[in-house]
Amino acid sequence: MSKTNFAQRFTDYEYSSKREIAEILGPSYVESVWRLTCDYREKYRFPLALKRFDNFPFTVVLTPAIMAHANTAERKMFEYSILYENYRNRESISEDKVLQAYKEEIVKADLLALAHNADLEVGERDIDLMLEPTSLHLKESQIYGYYK
Repeated sequence: MSKTNFAQRFTDYEYSSKREIAEILGPSYVESVWRLTCDYREKYRFPLALKRFDNFPFTVVLTPAIMAHANTAERKMFEYSILYENYRNRESISEDKVLQAYKEEIVKADLLALAHNADLEVGERDIDLMLEPTSLHLKESQIYGYYK
């Protein structure tokens, strides 16, 4: 892997510090890779209106890969807002019930994502059963621990 690829890897996928790069690559490569990493980050650095105590602006690094992650999160937030609006616009449902249904939908989606990330065989029906107060289904599981 070229040093340029290391610079991109240590910014886009891990956002590593100089010390972390030294732990991964060893001390002999760290200076050259760190210099390339700083140069790569500098191309995508933007100042913020927020100032540090020494009156210099804070900056943010927005590489294409980082922006892709941000866009994915933004799309999910948009989907959740549409879901909330759909619940809210239903007739004969009070605002409290809408909010509770919205929260349950988000909790279920998050628990399913956690189960998937932990390679657990848990489906949507399992989560529904687990969330029922009288059910004992999955009450001793890792997923229920996340829920609590």
